[in-house]
Amino acid sequence: MKKTIVVLFTLFAQIVFACDCPPLNSISVKESETYDVIFFGTIDSVDACDEETALVYFTIQELYKGVAEQYVSVRFDCSSSCSMSFEKNEKWIVYAKYVKFNELVVVFCSHTRKYIADKEKDYYTTTSLKTFDEEQKYLQSELGIQIIVKRNVLNEQQKEMKHQNQLPSGTNTLLLLAVSLLAMLVIYFITKKYFKNGK
Repeated sequence: MKKTIVVLFTLFAQIVFACDCPPLNSISVKESETYDVIFFGTIDSVDACDEETALVYFTIQELYKGVAEQYVSVRFDCSSSCSMSFEKNEKWIVYAKYVKFNELVVVFCSHTRKYIADKEKDYYTTTSLKTFDEEQKYLQSELGIQIIVKRNVLNEQQKEMKHQNQLPSGTNTLLLLAVSLLAMLVIYFITKKYFKNGK
């Protein structure tokens, strides 16, 4: 009797607190536009949950959309009813978005899916209407396999995109000071002459 109550309570809690996701459309070129980076990769490691979120580290095997290095970290929810679970060596197709300039995030209610060897147990097929292999082939044919950038290339792109406050060189600083001083002297003499003539 006690076990039955515990099982019923657990099932009730899962129903009440389960993540409520809107229905997903099968992945298409239009659906892929809602994501910044799409890739197929293997998990290298997973950080411990820091109250709300954690990082999962992937090695990208195939990049279908966006700009990314081969080794990439993705932030995910690890504490709410919409938390995700990742383990080392799992293979995933990841659909991620940028929340900051260089921080990718993946959410439970997305097209992100894990490779499950037993096709009958692959519950992702129900929502995506494609098996893992079918979805991977679709991405390869429709989006193509993109070039994975090298670290120094990505760093250069970041430098170009970030706002930079650069100080002028020594010569330019002196030139600016001289021009400013000259302008102030001109204003001084004009106002002095104006007030003299006004009297």
